[in-house]
Amino acid sequence: MKRNGRPEDPVFEGSEKLFRRYKSEHIVGGSFTGVGLSFKNAPSVNREKYSEPKDVLFSESDEFANWGVVSFRVQEIPPRLPPDNPRYNVSPRHTPLEDNYAHTEVHCEGISAAGYVEPASAIRKILRTTLGQRIRVEIESRM
Repeated sequence: MKRNGRPEDPVFEGSEKLFRRYKSEHIVGGSFTGVGLSFKNAPSVNREKYSEPKDVLFSESDEFANWGVVSFRVQEIPPRLPPDNPRYNVSPRHTPLEDNYAHTEVHCEGISAAGYVEPASAIRKILRTTLGQRIRVEIESRM
């Protein structure tokens, strides 16, 4: 999982899974509610190309020992939102950390602005709903 000087890898296959940890309260009636998916900052995930689901639970203090892991595929991220009059581009961006080479963020960028922007409330709802419908549980939460 260490970066060891490796560069960012901007190439994502559509079928590549992205892993994120979750608490049991984020799943209601068998569906991911999206509550565990904040967009104040770019949501943090691990990419399958460089990790396994259990890697997102790693912590030196075991603080995530009872959490679970969900996944969604890169191709399931809506690339432009809203679909009818796009104002945002949404895509994964490999942002490796020294202790986690697989670290990636789901970036939302304004079409007219550079860098991450927190999407408008309606766009956050679309993202949470769209991804929530496509998320699969990889490891069950015990919380």
